[in-house]
Amino acid sequence: MSTSNTITSDREKRVRLQDAIPLKMPLAVYIEVTSKCNFTCSFCPTGQDLGPGVGRDNMSFELFEKVVSDFKDFTKAAGKKIKKVNLFWMGEPLINKKVYDMARLLKDADIADTISMTTNGSLITPENARRLVKSGIDQI
Repeated sequence: MSTSNTITSDREKRVRLQDAIPLKMPLAVYIEVTSKCNFTCSFCPTGQDLGPGVGRDNMSFELFEKVVSDFKDFTKAAGKKIKKVNLFWMGEPLINKKVYDMARLLKDADIADTISMTTNGSLITPENARRLVKSGIDQI
């Protein structure tokens, strides 16, 4: 099959957002597993001192379990999965040592088509890479 036929076929499957509203399920969910970063980029607010009252911490595994449980109930009631859950918003997810367990819990809950993570990559070691693969994460 040619690339142009594949693209046309994919476009034909798309649902126009205006025809799908109100959505039964969010298309994507970003879960901030840490608000910390190991870089201090001048252009990024995460690496800067944002003043008092702005937390810099890891999400606890217990809170993550609650989030996943709530989404499991939500997806079951809607009868649909979330298209994509990303274990990232602004912090560096690999700083949270439980992120591998979080990814596995999310994968086992079967509430999303794709589990992803955005990382600056600086903390990926051979051991961490193996743990990411075992976690069931779909995209990095």
